[in-house]
Amino acid sequence: MKPVRIRTLFLAAALLAIPSAEANAYPVSGTWTYDNATAAGPAKECGRRQMRFEGLMRYDTETSIPSYRNLSVEKAGNTTYKVVDQVYNMMQWGKLQFTLQVVDDDHIIIRFDKRGETWTLRRCA
Repeated sequence: MKPVRIRTLFLAAALLAIPSAEANAYPVSGTWTYDNATAAGPAKECGRRQMRFEGLMRYDTETSIPSYRNLSVEKAGNTTYKVVDQVYNMMQWGKLQFTLQVVDDDHIIIRFDKRGETWTLRRCA
């Protein structure tokens, strides 16, 4: 096969792997901390254990995969959202499903559907 055809096929495959532009942004933004997560109000200092939401991207210092791309957000109640993220662990692509609940302006709860884990996070000031 000619190099031009190989590059064209590679580019086409790469474009198909990119999530569609129909993904919604997360229902929260900014940096959230795991530390002292149930205390009142925003955290004055965030510490090193953080999750950051930026548009369609989510970054996490507490997991083995540091970045996630949002595929979908579906409202499941007044303050609850069903979220599907795309993950890549340097070997394979996958999807991670979880429920994000906005408790108030300064607190969120994330419940992972398959793992059964629940994390409470607090907004960083």
